[in-house]
Amino acid sequence: DTQITGKLNIKKSVEKWEDSDKTFVNHEDLSGIGFTITAAEDIINPADGSVLVEAGKQAVRLTGDRNNPYETVNEIFVDKDGNASVNGLPLGKYTVTETTTPEGIIPAEAQTVEFTQTKNDVETAEYETTAEFFNKVTKTTFKKTDVAGEEVKGAQMSVVDKATGEVVDSWTSDGTDHNVEG
Repeated sequence: DTQITGKLNIKKSVEKWEDSDKTFVNHEDLSGIGFTITAAEDIINPADGSVLVEAGKQAVRLTGDRNNPYETVNEIFVDKDGNASVNGLPLGKYTVTETTTPEGIIPAEAQTVEFTQTKNDVETAEYETTAEFFNKVTKTTFKKTDVAGEEVKGAQMSVVDKATGEVVDSWTSDGTDHNVEG
């Protein structure tokens, strides 16, 4: 007997603020972004009708080992291109939550995915779905103005990392906005 399972593909993308003068977001490597998969409802063992995973608990996946048939799905991280996948998920409904997000990236909303067997389908051993997550970035615009609200040119400006005291961005005001992403 082969247990029918689900395969979850995660596709992650991050907004790029084209008007930014400085960015602290690494758009080339998204591998620091992690997700947790939890049961959105009780996940039932098809073999005996028992509850495999209670609603709200971390998901499990089939291992293929008769002595230890299931293992907990720990936090999964996308690769540098924003892709990850988990297979062997028992049929049921799951919540996919972004749990690790680098600074400057606003966490995406959680999504619900469901794996169900199509009626009369006796050939499909694994149902596959993709959850796409898009993150916005924090955006800060700086401008130097005088008391009358007129933009000032020639002022030396800088952004300092509060934790380290290090100057992470500096510029001379030129009468236009200075945009920082992340």
